[in-house]
Amino acid sequence: MNTRTHACLFSIITIFSLSAQASEFALSEVGLRAGIDSEQSIELSSYEVFGLFETPWDWAITDKLHADLQIEAAAGVLTGTGNTAAYCHLGPVLSVSYGNCPLSLTLSSGPTVLSEDTFGDKDIGGNFQFTSGIGLNWQASERWSIGYRLQHTSNASIDYPNPGLDMHTLSLSVAY
Repeated sequence: MNTRTHACLFSIITIFSLSAQASEFALSEVGLRAGIDSEQSIELSSYEVFGLFETPWDWAITDKLHADLQIEAAAGVLTGTGNTAAYCHLGPVLSVSYGNCPLSLTLSSGPTVLSEDTFGDKDIGGNFQFTSGIGLNWQASERWSIGYRLQHTSNASIDYPNPGLDMHTLSLSVAY
């Protein structure tokens, strides 16, 4: 593993350990997520483990409409065309739910660090990227959730090139 991968993993481990000490930011959910390149232009796949941390910020917008802000930390691999990159991601996730409906809308965004940025002949433009997503989360039971997310990763034109990468992802998670 290179230095960036070590730094990324160290950051994730630090966040998980700090959350055990701070009750406002306690680990509330862990899961696995897998995805595929939506354009299939270079046939990339992603596999990650993630954790969601509670924050003190949630809002009752109406009697039934509720919004909740959490922090997501993730570490995984992006693989395709004979190349594999380790990555880590950290950022806020806003969940919006309505009444007792088991579906919620999720919006997420935050920085992502990749150990590699070239897959075959496609250069995604640097090791520092931003990943944003929109998705649906289905609360299948009291503890288990299944989610879909369309996520976009790009470097926000801070590096060249900036082709962006769109992924369809599915997740399975368990709440504490």
